[in-house]
Amino acid sequence: YASIETIKNLKTHLFNNCIWPDFSAIPSLSNPAIRFNQINPLVSLNINGYEIFSVPVNHPINAVGFIMQSASGSLAYSGDTGPTDLFWQEINQLKDLKAIIVETSFPDRFEELAEVSGHLTPRSLQRELNKILCRDIPIMIFHQKPAFIDEIKKEIAKIKKWNIIVLEQSTTYDL
Repeated sequence: YASIETIKNLKTHLFNNCIWPDFSAIPSLSNPAIRFNQINPLVSLNINGYEIFSVPVNHPINAVGFIMQSASGSLAYSGDTGPTDLFWQEINQLKDLKAIIVETSFPDRFEELAEVSGHLTPRSLQRELNKILCRDIPIMIFHQKPAFIDEIKKEIAKIKKWNIIVLEQSTTYDL
């Protein structure tokens, strides 16, 4: 499941019989190893009993965040994003939000790089979180650049008024 732009890029630059085989045509067109399913921003899609809603976010390359809803509640996932508005506006409409998973890629000293590459720092994350009406839910942080994980964790620890969890690889989280 991907936007039309992402599907086009995957077919042109990856599954092009140069880098990788075109798995959307093998072993056969009627039984491919990969099926591409287009999603449209701001249009809800039911996948295996979950309502999936994609929201365009601010990133130099076409990107969306996702809101996933089920009978037990909603979860929001930012994907790669810099400062954005529509994603937070959609989140503010949810009555059953359980958590937000949001990227924070660089430490504050790289705020200029984060801005031009469409990512967040702890400082810009805090500005983004101020756009949320509901403040008692877990904010789960992912996508730290490996060289900066410890620095980002220290800066995130200084952010108060939020239940911020820096996600760890190979750890399971319950909501």
